[in-house]
Order: sequence, then structure tokens, then C-alpha cells
Amino acid sequence: MLVVGDQGDGTYSVTGLNGGVVVATDLDLPAGTITETDISDDAISTPKLVANAITADKIAAGAITANKIAADAIDGKTITGVTITGATITGSQVIAGPDGEITIDETGVTATNPEDNLQYARLSVGDEGEGSTACLTLNFGRPYGWEDDNTLSPSSGTITAEQIGNFEDDPTGRYAPTLRLMSPHVPGYPDPPSGPVVSVILMRAVDEEGRASEIMLSAGRVLVPGDLLVAGRDQGRGKVAETVARNSATGIGTTATAAETINSVTFRSGRAYKIEVGGGVYSSTDGTLARRSIAVGGTVIANLLGVRCVSGSNVIDAYSALYLRRTATTDRTTSIAHMVSASAGTVARYGAADAPRWIAVHDVGAAADFPEATTIPG
Repeated sequence: MLVVGDQGDGTYSVTGLNGGVVVATDLDLPAGTITETDISDDAISTPKLVANAITADKIAAGAITANKIAADAIDGKTITGVTITGATITGSQVIAGPDGEITIDETGVTATNPEDNLQYARLSVGDEGEGSTACLTLNFGRPYGWEDDNTLSPSSGTITAEQIGNFEDDPTGRYAPTLRLMSPHVPGYPDPPSGPVVSVILMRAVDEEGRASEIMLSAGRVLVPGDLLVAGRDQGRGKVAETVARNSATGIGTTATAAETINSVTFRSGRAYKIEVGGGVYSSTDGTLARRSIAVGGTVIANLLGVRCVSGSNVIDAYSALYLRRTATTDRTTSIAHMVSASAGTVARYGAADAPRWIAVHDVGAAADFPEATTIPG
């Protein structure tokens, strides 16, 4: 039996007669009916909570603050799917990525390829002797260019900003602030090279002794696909064409004859050229003058110094050089020849296996820089 009592405030109490228990299967309580003052301390313990009963939507914003969390509450735990803003992370090492690809420690940051192929990028800072360095190390990994079972490992390429040493210990200037770029390579693959195995570029700033900034290249060869300027002046594009003969051209009489000819060479608009002629001349007649000139497209446009022969067929060195330039707005592709004639009788151009005769054409720079050059017509 139940006893219902009026509480005098519009509410009623229900008790069981003779110690009976009242069990409610459904309660309709207004929000805030049960407050923290109605719950005794330690009344709700962990066994009384269903797993995941307290979720983010049940916790008011700002309800959990730093003083509510014990110092070691999350030690050794995994925090998943959260955003940490404005935090300071301390410790000897931080590892990120699903396979630990990113590592942060006291020496720098490293990103690796999880396939364990030695491919990585590393940003580091440190001290070296009396100086300091900041370095980006890049390793392309394996097996690029060699077999999987080859034990050779690739060496890293590096970009390093450094300042090492001082003038008293190192008067060569290496102590100046320097940016160093070094290429990656595979040591000894496929065969030990005869020259440098890496390429290095050093860019140095002005040092405390007032020396000018400088760039140093160290490599087996340096490729310059465009124009090379030194102090603002074009240094040329190198050898354009040549012809070489290792036999003698004899019986050249008083009529100018092409002793050596390059059948086709392109003279570019706005470029200057150095023409070199090498080899010797001789004549069986003492005092015969070997007259010489340069012809372009079959027309003589410049004379070279003549060579006076002596008796006994003695060979006289006849090396000569002159400059030509193309000032027209168009290129010209044509022949160029070394023309030879005798003042009387005959002369010969000497050639042998160990002493060739030749003519060569070199691009030496901009036409405007060579006012002394002969203009190439046509």
C-alpha cells in the first residue's frame, strides 16, 4: 500500500506502508531537478558509468580546465583526432605520420620515405668548430640507377649556409659567410670516375677583410648553354668549326689557292669570330714569299702576313690569327678558306702526323666589342 502526503508547496510525497519500497519505472523530472547539491561526494564512481556515457556534447565549453587534469593524466596515452593550438611541445623527440615518416628532435626535422629506401629530406642546424651551419640535406634514395641487391648507397645533396673559422686560423677566406650547394651522387657507380664525383658551388659574401664576394665552381666540367659574361662583357661561345690536314699541300704557284677550307660555317648576326691558321710553309727557292689571305664564300676579305721562305726546304712556322664580325641583321652560312700563293715559283703548306696544318673558327663575343674585326659581307 502507498501513502501519498501533501507537502504544502504544491508537491506530494509517496511512501510505502510498513517499510514497503517504491520503485519508479519512468520519471519525468524537469531539467535541473537534480543538482550537484543533491549528490553526495563520491556518490558516482567509475563502475556506475556506462562506457562513452560522457561525450563532448555533455560537457559545457570551458568546463575542463588545466587545474582539472592531473599532471600525469595523459602520460603515455594516445590523443586522436584533435587540434592543438598555441601549444609548446617539449621532449627529446616527436614522431608524426602513419609510419613515423616525420621526426623532430634536438638536431632538426627529418622526413623519410616509409618504404625504407634511404630517401629522405632533413633540415638541421648546428655548430662546427668555431662556426655554425644550417643545412638542408636531400637524399634521392635507392634503387635509382642500380640493382636492388647492390650494396652501394646514394650520397646526399646538401644546401648549407655556413660561417666557419676565423681569419687568423684560415687566411684563405673560408670564414666568410658562405652558401654551399653540393650535388648528390652514388660513390663508385658504375665505375670509379677519373674526375670529381660531385659538383660544388660556393657563394661567399664579403668578408671582414674587405674582399669582394665570390662564386666558386668545382666539377668535372661546367656547362654554359647561354652566353658567359665577365664584368659585363660577352666571353664568346667557343670553337665553331675547324678543319685539319696531316699531309702537305705542295706545288702552290703564284695564283691564290685554298690550302685549307671549311666548307660550311654559320656566322651569326651580331657575333665576332677569331680565325686561327696553324702549320708551316716552305719552298725550295730561297727568298720566296708565301702570300696568305682569308676568303669567305670564295671572296678574299682579309690578308694575313706573308712568310719569307729560305732555301733548303726549311719549314717556317706560319701561325696567324685575325678577327671577323657579322654586323648584318641576318646570319650567313658559307665557306671560309686559307688562301696561299707564291711570289715566284712555288711554295708548300707543310703537314705531317705530328705537325698538322689547320684553320679554326672561334666565337669570341659580341660584334660591338671587336671594332678591329673585318666585317663579313653578304
